[in-house]
Amino acid sequence: IQHHFVIQIRTHEIERLIMNIPGVVTAAVVGKPHKEDGEHPMAIVQIEPDADIKEYQVKNYIRGIERLFVSCHSCA
Repeated sequence: IQHHFVIQIRTHEIERLIMNIPGVVTAAVVGKPHKEDGEHPMAIVQIEPDADIKEYQVKNYIRGIERLFVSCHSCA
């Protein structure tokens, strides 16, 4: 069994979520071409000079939000 979820979220909403991470100055999200899905979001993130934020931390934060979104909407 293969499950495929399509989550449509506006780029400015992803930017807002990323900018909630302490140490993030600003974020820009653009669509990156994807063979199967058309586009996947790609973020460009500016962090404060003294912030110790790694790329994987931003990705994990967004994945956590995505899991919450999927679990809340799969119950409907």
